[in-house]
Amino acid sequence: MRELTQIEINEFNLLLNTCNQISMRGIDEQWEKWILRNLPKYLPLFTHLVAFYDFKKLERITVNKRILGTNKRIRNIDFLKYPPADKVNRYGRCNLKKESIFYGAPMITTALSEMRPKVGELVTKSIWKVKEKHTFKVCPIFHIQPTNGTMNPHSFEMEQSFYEDVNKNFKGRTKEAVINLTKFIAFHFSKNVNPDNDRDYIFSAFFANKLLNELDGGTIEGILYPSVKEKLSFENVALKADVFDKYFEIDEVSESIVVKDPSDGGGGLLQYGLSHCKDFDNKEILWSTEINQPKERMDFYNKEFELDLT
Repeated sequence: MRELTQIEINEFNLLLNTCNQISMRGIDEQWEKWILRNLPKYLPLFTHLVAFYDFKKLERITVNKRILGTNKRIRNIDFLKYPPADKVNRYGRCNLKKESIFYGAPMITTALSEMRPKVGELVTKSIWKVKEKHTFKVCPIFHIQPTNGTMNPHSFEMEQSFYEDVNKNFKGRTKEAVINLTKFIAFHFSKNVNPDNDRDYIFSAFFANKLLNELDGGTIEGILYPSVKEKLSFENVALKADVFDKYFEIDEVSESIVVKDPSDGGGGLLQYGLSHCKDFDNKEILWSTEINQPKERMDFYNKEFELDLT
């Protein structure tokens, strides 16, 4: 790759700063169109750190009402994976519109924090195990440290590895552009987003698409990125839908009702478990008829939150 001129690096850095300012103000429909039209032309993906991970299992939280429209029990495991591409009408941290991505986490607390279920909502936890040993080729998001005053040594080590690679392969102003772009990507993967405006995910979604589908000839299988809700201390995993289907299978599911959420000012989440299942028939979850809560409590929940466990 040729060396960038001073004018080119100045224009490149100006574009990054402009995009950050647009993001901070909130992205509307007009800015969305401008970004999708111009980013492919003016923000090329030079390179990114690639790492290899063994995920023995991944956990995921599904808020039933968001999938089925009601507090109804989920019986088909397809509803616990990822939405079909034609149903994806909002940007996500790692997905553009009309793009299916599996979101999970190595730890259930991280998955709960990301989904933010509310009091009265029926949630289903699914645990997925690898069918056979496989080392996943992923792009980790780094350059950032937790916001709670702690340090993530893993992120620090990845950053050092990245600098070694960049120093070996790039020089001068081109190296500056590569470093600045990866810092830009890290910022947008770790920033708080207005939950009412999915367009604010557009920068991370755009580069997630490039990492997964363009870097190394499209051989990247997933992205490991920090959980904003966990103050960047723990990681989430995003996998291509076909990669997830190829290497993972359902292991167990459980359902619970949320009885406390952080909106009361007290922080934290409290849920009561209702049922657990490890029996499946093809795609069907063979839930037990037994509920792990007293009848009086369930009568109250059924009436108050309109539960449907049939």
